[in-house]
Amino acid sequence: MSTSVALTLRLLLLTAVSAHPDGGPAKSCANLFPEHSSAQPQTTPSPYVITLNESSYSPSQVISVTLTSTTGRHPFVGYQLRASRLRCDQEEAVGAFLPSTDPYAPYRLQHWYPSHGQNNCVTHFDTEIKLQERILWRAPSTSVGDVVFRGSVVKSYDEFWMNIQSPVLTADVPAAETTFLSEISETMDAIKLDEDCEKTKGCFLYPAGCKSSAECSYVVTYSHLPSSSALRFEMMGKAEGYLSVAFSRDNKMGDDETITCVAKDNTTAIQRGYNEGLVNERHRITNISDVHVKRQDGIISCSFVRPLSMSLQHLDPASRTQHTRTFDLSDNYYIFLAWGDVFQGTDTPMKHVELPLVSLQAINFTQFRMIGVSSVPLMIQIHGMFAILAWMTLAGFSMVVARHFRSDLRKPFLGIPLWFQLHRYVMFVVAGLTTAAIVTIFVSVGRWSESATLHAVFGLVVAALSLIQIVGFYMRPAATSQRVIYNWVHRCTGVLSYVLAAVTVVLGVNSSMFMPALRQRLTLVVAVWIAVLACWEFFLELVRWYGWCVPPKDTNGTEAGDMKVEDPKSKKDSFPRKNFLLILYCVSNVILLLLTLAFLYAA
Repeated sequence: MSTSVALTLRLLLLTAVSAHPDGGPAKSCANLFPEHSSAQPQTTPSPYVITLNESSYSPSQVISVTLTSTTGRHPFVGYQLRASRLRCDQEEAVGAFLPSTDPYAPYRLQHWYPSHGQNNCVTHFDTEIKLQERILWRAPSTSVGDVVFRGSVVKSYDEFWMNIQSPVLTADVPAAETTFLSEISETMDAIKLDEDCEKTKGCFLYPAGCKSSAECSYVVTYSHLPSSSALRFEMMGKAEGYLSVAFSRDNKMGDDETITCVAKDNTTAIQRGYNEGLVNERHRITNISDVHVKRQDGIISCSFVRPLSMSLQHLDPASRTQHTRTFDLSDNYYIFLAWGDVFQGTDTPMKHVELPLVSLQAINFTQFRMIGVSSVPLMIQIHGMFAILAWMTLAGFSMVVARHFRSDLRKPFLGIPLWFQLHRYVMFVVAGLTTAAIVTIFVSVGRWSESATLHAVFGLVVAALSLIQIVGFYMRPAATSQRVIYNWVHRCTGVLSYVLAAVTVVLGVNSSMFMPALRQRLTLVVAVWIAVLACWEFFLELVRWYGWCVPPKDTNGTEAGDMKVEDPKSKKDSFPRKNFLLILYCVSNVILLLLTLAFLYAA
């Protein structure tokens, strides 16, 4: 290979894996999965192998582990591997990796819970191109039985292989007996609800009012085990790959314990995790028992027994210190229920798309109650309410008054025609509500959401146009020929912002983060809203152009009703029912507003 070609390949590989240039994160030791955005692991046979210099081991013996390609011609830039038992507790990383003895081939030592003070995981030191990596590992001081090394190898950012295994390293000394999670049963009876809820079970059911497993889309129940400080949990719901329940001290994600049931293809598993913010890290599934996981007709059912109190060790990435987090269900906790798919060929959950279901209040697990559930967090509901009130109701009213009712609302209010005061101050409120909606959602989410990118972009454009209209108001010229230009710019900007607001609302209610049933209901309401407003606009234009209410033009091109107050001696409008039309318009908008808010509140 020529120098130029080698350099080009090196640059491409370095660019491709820039996400973790100094090794995979320690939390990845749990599942050895390189979480490179939405990249999926390769399903073709791995071109890489893990070999050992010994076929058996004795306690504390040092073993040389070599990672290389099958032909020696496949370079790689990243990897992560650990040793685990061949049987039973395969989650625990056993033994300890030792520092490299070759200064020209360093690797980075890591530890994963419980590490017992040892470096039980290893990853790449940098993204230099590698053809082979030799790593030293010391066996545990007490035999843990037969051992196998498992790893993942990264060739480029979106090309990597998982579940690469070494030959079995046989134990010379038999392992001491250990207790661990019993075998997962793939059979499970239907969850009883109508007979047991509020009697022997606490029930978390969605949608509200469902009474049986056949009627409910998602279910979580809990019950007490006799003569035991433990709870039995049951879960059910439609999911591609997993169902996950979380126990949280508040109704926001972050600092939560999760129990996840995986059922995809031929894989069933149960996992324990911890949410640090919006990111879930996997922990060992200790003390969970009597596990049942079943998948049938796209529905995942799961049950397990959990002790009332469980603890885990969490590594604070900022201080690099471990903290013990205890989740004692003798206290009150909120319940979250999330679902989604897993990465192909693995039991690693992908980020859920739809918002999780959340209990409306913290749950007292000593009592059996029917638990209220929400599919839309309160702050998102407030965001939607602000935006809908601003653009479904107030903006349309303000524009209709300015275009169609200015000649009817010329009575002075604080020395200025009433129509102008209404148009001006209502649009101030619209701009304020739009700003409040944006601030609310950014404070709540705290980041740019990929699932609502278009909605967010259009929303920011609408907010900018609203502020431009307000600034333009203070630059409004006197009643001269320049007013004609101003009026056209003002009207076009107003219509554009109104149309974009409609697009923004449509994108918002169709966001993939909402439940399908809620999306359908909200989309129907928005479609009716747009149709009603279109009919109103068409009808009011007919009224206007048929001469019932067209004000005369001044010679300078402005309408006579622009800023003139009503003459008390003037005749009444030639279309006396027109004011009634404004009332009817307002009533129809309020009905649509209340209907939409009701759907949001009931979500």
